[in-house]
Amino acid sequence: QKLRVVGIRLDPCFPTTAEATQCQPQIRLIWQPMDIPSFDTHDAAIHTFYDLTEADFNSTITQLENLRDTLVGTTSAPLSINPQLLALGLDSAYANELFRIVLAQTGARRLSQATFMQLAGAGNVWIFGGFTVRNGVATSMTIPRTGGLTQTFFNNPIRPNYFSNAGPSPAPQGADTFNLIMRDSRSLNRANEAEVSEGTMATFRIENPTAHNPHTVDCVSCHVAQSAQLTSIKQFPWLMLDLRGEQFRYVSQFNLTNLSRNAAHTTLLRSFGYDRREPAINQRVINETAQVLERLYP
Repeated sequence: QKLRVVGIRLDPCFPTTAEATQCQPQIRLIWQPMDIPSFDTHDAAIHTFYDLTEADFNSTITQLENLRDTLVGTTSAPLSINPQLLALGLDSAYANELFRIVLAQTGARRLSQATFMQLAGAGNVWIFGGFTVRNGVATSMTIPRTGGLTQTFFNNPIRPNYFSNAGPSPAPQGADTFNLIMRDSRSLNRANEAEVSEGTMATFRIENPTAHNPHTVDCVSCHVAQSAQLTSIKQFPWLMLDLRGEQFRYVSQFNLTNLSRNAAHTTLLRSFGYDRREPAINQRVINETAQVLERLYP
């Protein structure tokens, strides 16, 4: 296994506080362990954050725009694999220039944060955590709404279309939680309708970057919101949860279609990367990417 970068994210205004009153230009890299040469990825990831000055970020965007303008493409497609990389390959001149631009602005000197997700148990336990980095010294981060330095998620379904003997630990507290849905979705019935409705509305808000940011929501809730939402919608069609959630759904001029084949799988916690060799991007990341584009191209 070798750790490889499988995704690149750019953000002109990553929030640095829960109130989102201050923000930081960043490049972020997503790493996954990968079997070479099969290119099968493993269910684990590291997310590294690199702080840029506003001038360096703007220069990076200009270079990427100039590189993009040398190729024919579309800006209205759903978020997926970079179409130029897919068409031209990782050994192409385009790829080499893209990597040069990104590598020029990353590295240890700009590393400010790292988060991780790893698989444990019998493949049914996911562990989340993270570190801030200051002057080369890493300090464990407290996960919002839990008070803990790590957070785990358990799930034991025979098939990945429901939650069974599941849930986060520590469980998040406060508003916009949906712990009941994550616990054991098959046991939910008409007696639970009110709490299911409230929890499902919470998933729409968690997916909306104008309602929540990484300082206001815990790791598990962010990674599981998509499958919990789709599970509830399917299990309780008479509640019209999808229609009722429209008032909380993020909207954008950009395409928010989710192409991930296994988006509803309750054992898929990948937010941005690969499920084996299949691209997996959750709705929260799609919405955040559209928000970045809204800021860059209002």
